[in-house]
Amino acid sequence: MAELLTLIPLVIPGMIIALFFSQMLLSLNITTPFIGIVIGHTVMALPYAIRILSAGFSAVPQDLIDASRDLGASKLTTFKDVYLPMLKPSFLAAIIFCLVKSLEEFAIAFVIGSPDFITVPTILYSFLGYSFIRPNAAVVSLILMIPNIILMMIIEKLLKGNYLSQSTGKA
Repeated sequence: MAELLTLIPLVIPGMIIALFFSQMLLSLNITTPFIGIVIGHTVMALPYAIRILSAGFSAVPQDLIDASRDLGASKLTTFKDVYLPMLKPSFLAAIIFCLVKSLEEFAIAFVIGSPDFITVPTILYSFLGYSFIRPNAAVVSLILMIPNIILMMIIEKLLKGNYLSQSTGKA
């Protein structure tokens, strides 16, 4: 049930979430735009991180967990010595994917941060306004795309690595 609740930001359009989120921030007396943007981007990226990390946790072999417990390891030691080495690619992929999602987020930054905070997506959308300047919009969109492509290639390399055989010794 909790996992389904965290997927709600994926289903609702970003502008609607941003409007309701700004109202919630006002009712909580959070008037600093920077804090609102940070909280908003965290809420928008959280479903992606939860999905990636839950897949990583389910990929950890149960026999390693059982062996750790049979050998007398505490829960903290089991997490540190069994889970963390196996979850390193999932953690890195979640961090990079959330960074990409945050770089692309327009609605939260525009509704909560305007006009004090200017992000790359808000600059790109400003080029699409009344005085549409095609070369400028192309350059800004390229600036937005190149880091995302590089980060996604890093994620692919991390997730295609043979981390399971490296950590368990089984090939």
